[in-house]
Amino acid sequence: MTTDYAAIYDHQITTNPSYALAEHSPGFKAVLEHAHRLTRITGRSLDVGCGSGFVVELLRTVPFELDAQGVDVSPESAAVAAKRNGADRIKVSDGRSLPYDDDRFDLVTSFDVLEHLDEADVPAFCDELRRVTRPGGLVMCSVALREASALDQHGDNVHRTVRPFDWWVPFVQPDEAHWVRNPAQAICWHTKRAT
Repeated sequence: MTTDYAAIYDHQITTNPSYALAEHSPGFKAVLEHAHRLTRITGRSLDVGCGSGFVVELLRTVPFELDAQGVDVSPESAAVAAKRNGADRIKVSDGRSLPYDDDRFDLVTSFDVLEHLDEADVPAFCDELRRVTRPGGLVMCSVALREASALDQHGDNVHRTVRPFDWWVPFVQPDEAHWVRNPAQAICWHTKRAT
């Protein structure tokens, strides 16, 4: 049975008020914390699992000024992100097959999305992040290494895959990782090599 991620996150965006606040966005915090590194990137960016669109909005502004776009599995989230950023910047996709050409983006981000997937969906999702990144481009993602405080509409924890960081390494293929103790998560960087 395939998990209906869209239904889960449509429910979350409409029932969990923290999804509407930038200060509760792990990606928003990570971009600000690592701004010194991200301001060196120019061109196009894509935030996969963009939620309410806070990262897309932030990356479009000074000091980043990227041509930022976002994609989310939840039509409800995508609608909120589109109001914030413009409908032409936001798409709906499940992440198994991103609606973009190969090698399109200079920066691809995905914050606290991986742990929300079933284990079986993790490899293809990570492959898609790399596929749409141009050679020399950067993938920046974070993965929570703990259960979430939120439950889905079925009573299941929204963090579906909770594993130690070593489990994630073959999928994320980080060149570098930064450990965050509280809350327990890893922020990873992967530079796509030319093939």
